[in-house]
Amino acid sequence: MSESNDTSIIDDKKLESEGENTKDDPSYGKFFTSLLIILFILIYFLISSYVLYACKIAQTNILPTDINCYPYTDNKPEIESTIETNIFKTLFSDPALSVKLNIPYNDYNSKISILDTLRKYKDSSSSHYLVNYIISIFETLVSRNFGILNYILNSLNQIPEVIIVLLGPIFISFIMPFIVLFNCLYGVYLWFYNMSWFFKKNTSSKGNPVWEDVSIMEPFGYACAIGLIIIFTILFFITAPYIWFSLISVFFVMFTLLSYKSTMNNKSVGLIEIFLDVLKFYKMSFVTITCIFIITSAFINLGTTFGFVGLGILFFIWYGLISFDLFNSVKLNNLTPIVSGSDEQAPRGICKSQDIKQEESGFFSNIINKFSGKQSGGKNISDRLKKLNKKINNR
Repeated sequence: MSESNDTSIIDDKKLESEGENTKDDPSYGKFFTSLLIILFILIYFLISSYVLYACKIAQTNILPTDINCYPYTDNKPEIESTIETNIFKTLFSDPALSVKLNIPYNDYNSKISILDTLRKYKDSSSSHYLVNYIISIFETLVSRNFGILNYILNSLNQIPEVIIVLLGPIFISFIMPFIVLFNCLYGVYLWFYNMSWFFKKNTSSKGNPVWEDVSIMEPFGYACAIGLIIIFTILFFITAPYIWFSLISVFFVMFTLLSYKSTMNNKSVGLIEIFLDVLKFYKMSFVTITCIFIITSAFINLGTTFGFVGLGILFFIWYGLISFDLFNSVKLNNLTPIVSGSDEQAPRGICKSQDIKQEESGFFSNIINKFSGKQSGGKNISDRLKKLNKKINNR
């Protein structure tokens, strides 16, 4: 019995010692897997570049924020001037320098294909009130989202650029849920507000649509409109369309910002070119953050010995004892002095609507107006009853 007990104790001790040795062994697999963090850092800087570029677009004030203007209608806004915005500003030079970025309001930047398609449909003779109901909700949310982002991004553009690059994605991820929440609440309002389209009919067979009100004197058409109100009210509670409209409009606006083209150093650039220049200009920040994660991973997964070896290598590179161009910043071309007041948002002319195809009246006000004798966009019921009475008397 004693011999068997002694043997089991010895085996337990061996297992414990083997377990301790296993814990001390470096985990190369985990270390190299953790290096994927570099990919996430690259993605983070890509989003930072997106936020920075979006700030410059907002400063030029060319985003389609007015529902009465192009591309929602044919009436193009008056952009009084196209400004050059500063990007890649130097912090410690005297005078302060920057690269000049020009984002013109031209045919390419003013055109948004999906909105163009919707506008052409609204202006066609085949335009249907039910489709226009959906379009009006979508376009209103989109224009409001452009307006909100135009204000937020232009305000963000006033802070130091390095903060935008380092903290921009965090700020946007914080503000986006509030925009989505606003869209949901506003979408609920628009779902019922735009039901006034159910009381419209297109009487045009060619050319532009001609919208007329469906009056209570047209029992079938009026009953269909009431039926649609009931159906879409039920759909509102079953399908929660305000959520889908909210998400679609937000993603649409965010992806539209990716399509804008600009000019920098006499070359046409977009987000990818801005991203590559961000990596060059903010190379020190990118390398520092990457090295911190790599050294931390080395300490955790490879042990203290490998961690201190990594720190030593970085120390030698930093002080030039190892010739390796890692911490040297990259100087961009065509840096010129920053012009005073050049960070102000470009002025924008007032866009006057030419043709408003639907009166500014919602569903509830429209119902009240119909029963009170006020027809938006047409003659009221009392006038029509008088004319009808005259016709009967004449007969």
